[in-house]
Amino acid sequence: MGCPVTATNLDRTPRWRFALHRVYYTSHEARGVPSIRDVRTRLLTPENVAITVAIILSVAGAYAIQLRVSAGVAAFFGLIVLGVSTPTTLTSHGLLGTRFASAVVRTGAACTATFVTYVGLLVIVSGRDGSLLDAAVAFTLTALAGEAAARTLD
Repeated sequence: MGCPVTATNLDRTPRWRFALHRVYYTSHEARGVPSIRDVRTRLLTPENVAITVAIILSVAGAYAIQLRVSAGVAAFFGLIVLGVSTPTTLTSHGLLGTRFASAVVRTGAACTATFVTYVGLLVIVSGRDGSLLDAAVAFTLTALAGEAAARTLD
């Protein structure tokens, strides 16, 4: 790989060797690589906490829908509307807040309202059969209602 960089052969050393030396012998913090100490602060952001809470509540909600409606497609759409649509809407409109506790409470309240809306629309649209088209209509109307509610709070 060439001769090592010393004072005697400084003029003969190619410039790329200096760049390589800086990359290999620079600390992780100076290169922008997070340390183990920073992982906790990077993971426990309001957005990540909101996503985690929404996923947990969406699994519970999908299980409840599966027990009551007995249609896998309705449970799947419930999983998506609670676990994806709700935290995305909260994040995109800046409704999570900056604190850990407020993100948990707001996400829990939004998921509860979304779940009640979705199940209510599912019952109104389809009764108890929960076909693909009925579940898709309930999903779309719930997502649009959540977006409209977020815009009014924005």
